[in-house]
Amino acid sequence: MADARLGDEADLYEAMVANERVEGWMDVLQDYVGRPGDASAACRAKRAAQELAEAASQSTAYEEEAIACGAPSTLEAALRASLSRGAEEKLLSALSTSLASLCGEGAAQVRVRSVRFSSACPTVLVREGALGDGLGARLWGSSFFLCRVFAATDPRVMAHETVLELGTGVGLLGCVASLCGASHVVMSDGERGALHVARATMALHQAKHRDGCDDERAVASVCAAATLPWEVAEGALCVRRLDWRDDRRRMEAGEATHVDADVDVPTLSPDATFTWVVGSELLYDVSCAEACAASCARRLAPGGRAHLVGAVRDRAYLDGFLEQARRWKLRTCVRALDPEEIAADADGRTLGLRRASEYEGGYVEILMDRRDAPHDWHVAIPFE
Repeated sequence: MADARLGDEADLYEAMVANERVEGWMDVLQDYVGRPGDASAACRAKRAAQELAEAASQSTAYEEEAIACGAPSTLEAALRASLSRGAEEKLLSALSTSLASLCGEGAAQVRVRSVRFSSACPTVLVREGALGDGLGARLWGSSFFLCRVFAATDPRVMAHETVLELGTGVGLLGCVASLCGASHVVMSDGERGALHVARATMALHQAKHRDGCDDERAVASVCAAATLPWEVAEGALCVRRLDWRDDRRRMEAGEATHVDADVDVPTLSPDATFTWVVGSELLYDVSCAEACAASCARRLAPGGRAHLVGAVRDRAYLDGFLEQARRWKLRTCVRALDPEEIAADADGRTLGLRRASEYEGGYVEILMDRRDAPHDWHVAIPFE
């Protein structure tokens, strides 16, 4: 199991640098494989393999990105080419050492976190991915706040809720909504890699909370599975592709528009609506924020409401979101949050969440509903 520290921008920046450097090393190694007898290519390949092995041994980010970029197969091809060409021993040693660092006993395993966000709820297992799986493929702290909202909601109320999670990432929030009794939950994302990560989290949820496996058996069963389902519990919990830009085009066109289906990932029906739309860390640029607002409006059922939480990295992102929300006739309410309110775990630890002052607009909670929603629905949410 991975440690309890949450992801933040520092992890993301490290992964971005790792991704860029690993791709550079892969280009060098692939060039060597395709250029037999080229001494300069062999020299560059040796240096690339040495640097990759050193970086992977010192940083999990480099190790994970190398595996995600297919480094083991590239190194194997380079090693076979070297053996067939009678390459110098130093090159063979560099390639084999680098390969062993990624495939040996100490290599990175599947990253699974055990999360306990409330003393009133059991732990939840979440699968995390590498940068190549999308920005949301790591566990971010803002989702803890909404997890506690679900946990504090009367189970009799939750039983009538249909929940759509936007930008699901690792799938924590959707699984918690299901665990707290929601009748139907869809975990959606626009990133293919994140969808596969969320699917693995959903499979862990099924194994642990429905099949009764302990944590180790749940992880082992998911890792051993040849394929994983896109829905469980007879469809009550599922993972679906949703691109907010598609919803925005539908809203602006005033009718359904054709969207190319993904042959590998089920796409959310264009007409599906929900009583509760939720999401965390969704505002990353103006166009993304505006499309997110349109998707909220498109996906809210009559009387439905939306609840979003996250950092405001640029005030223009929040302004763009709120402007579009008002355009689509949504009532909005924004409240500033302290990190202590957001990412505290069951023991009250904030788990490394950045200070609000590090973001231009701090952290905010956004409540939205349609004008036909019960005007006091938000009173039941434990703000304080």
